[in-house]
Amino acid sequence: SYTVQEAISMGIDETLQPESCAGSANGEILVKVQGGSAPYTYKWSNGSTSAKLSNLSAGNYSLTVTDALGCAVEKQFSLGTTSALEIELLGQSNPMCAGSNSGSIRLSVKGTSGKFTPKWLDDPSAGLNRENLSAGTYQLSVSDESGCTVNKSFTITEAQPLQARIETALDVD
Repeated sequence: SYTVQEAISMGIDETLQPESCAGSANGEILVKVQGGSAPYTYKWSNGSTSAKLSNLSAGNYSLTVTDALGCAVEKQFSLGTTSALEIELLGQSNPMCAGSNSGSIRLSVKGTSGKFTPKWLDDPSAGLNRENLSAGTYQLSVSDESGCTVNKSFTITEAQPLQARIETALDVD
């Protein structure tokens, strides 16, 4: 008599390291195959063929693992971001009159990891919202406790100067 053992079904265990800051592309996915028959071949949606993906941005990735017997298993991965720091423009107004400093910028910060610190290039001690601005470009850098930093520029546009012109004229005799 002979005993034929059933193949051990394959499974994938993963270790995910999310991207530390939005756009930093330093995330990782490491997989370990359980069951099946070694050696294994890996085929990732981004073309990689190893058990570890490095330098990843947040997003979705899929993997197909095939063992020596041709059995395959597929798994989807969603890699996030530890700090998705983002500056959101709530409102901006330009000066009403040429040469005045009545412009303003209202902002909010989303996706912070802990407390955040805003720093304007022209006035590092200014808060998140600005008033009494003249025409020009204002640059803001916001960092949070995770060490992530995001930069954004805002342009206040000069109002057109008033111009007078005579539409009709009557000559008095």
